[in-house]
Amino acid sequence: KKDDGFVKRLDDSKRLCAEFFEVAGIETWGVAGYECDDLIAKAVSVYTLDPCHTRQGVVRRVVVKSNDSDLFQVLDFETRGTDVVIARGTKDIPTMDAKTFTKLYGISPWQWPWCAALAGSHNGIPGLPGVGLKTALKIVRKNSMLQEYRKEHPILEKYFKLCSLPYDEVLSHPPVPGKFHARRAEQWLTRKGIQIGPVLGKAFEALV
Repeated sequence: KKDDGFVKRLDDSKRLCAEFFEVAGIETWGVAGYECDDLIAKAVSVYTLDPCHTRQGVVRRVVVKSNDSDLFQVLDFETRGTDVVIARGTKDIPTMDAKTFTKLYGISPWQWPWCAALAGSHNGIPGLPGVGLKTALKIVRKNSMLQEYRKEHPILEKYFKLCSLPYDEVLSHPPVPGKFHARRAEQWLTRKGIQIGPVLGKAFEALV
């Protein structure tokens, strides 16, 4: 049974977010039939590989704010002129780049979908029975062992494709980034009685 109160609060939150983004000059983007991680991966690839898609020319840094481990693979999208960073917001690793990822897991970001295929993913990929992240990393680090698993378990090819981002070709392009209107955003938050705490404050600093 649906909680009408929860649904109303959710609708109110969506409305407030849309209003704030418009006031602050933050572009939003959605494509029917695609999950958020697919669209994020598409946006990262566009902003790192297609500098003509931005008003400012070459993007020097793309910051992804997410705790979704599936997005680790987009760290491999960085180019010579553009860094890609994932802001996870955790105390031990607040931000992660390709070097931090490799130091932590011992593999390259592009290999992460194989780990998800082997160990399973929160997106409904069951993985192989008895294989957790620790075992998956051990397998992926040794290419000969990975090839053996691929030969013994053909289903891994399907899992790998499902775990790779973006899952399918997203024909729509993300919006051209605009200018963040910090002053207007602060005034709007004040009118709504929303305090700018440490988290919001750091977000503002990153956007300005």
